[in-house]
Amino acid sequence: MHRTTFYKHAKDVDRFAVATFSADLDALAEVSPESDDPVETAGEYLAAMRGLLEMLAEQRPVYRALFASSARGAFRAAIGARLVYRVHLALEHFAASGVVGAPRIARDQDEAAAFIAGALVGVLDVWTQEDDTDADAAASRVLRLMPGWWPVRA
Repeated sequence: MHRTTFYKHAKDVDRFAVATFSADLDALAEVSPESDDPVETAGEYLAAMRGLLEMLAEQRPVYRALFASSARGAFRAAIGARLVYRVHLALEHFAASGVVGAPRIARDQDEAAAFIAGALVGVLDVWTQEDDTDADAAASRVLRLMPGWWPVRA
């Protein structure tokens, strides 16, 4: 690709990287619950977390650079916004499925989604800085950090 072509589609390299790699993470985080069982749904989110961690491990140099770049804030915000949306979907499903303790009021769901998504962004940042490649163990550690009402425990 020629430089001129690139800059017709992106304002700068950082914005291009943020858009591209946060979209990749978003695609991996997608879960479409097919079951009304909240435990199955939570298991799907756990599998999505494992997939995210595996991809980060495979492309660790790229993600380390993004988390450490001048676009760090924009990258974290882009990932966070996508994760807030994904967590909101899970919370709505858990509330509709009768999970005890799951937030049911919109404001409570907004706060819980922001809290959980922010924590997950932090975990992804830390994961990229480490050399650990055991996504299963890391996903289990994340699960142990989830709120007590989250339907699946480690």
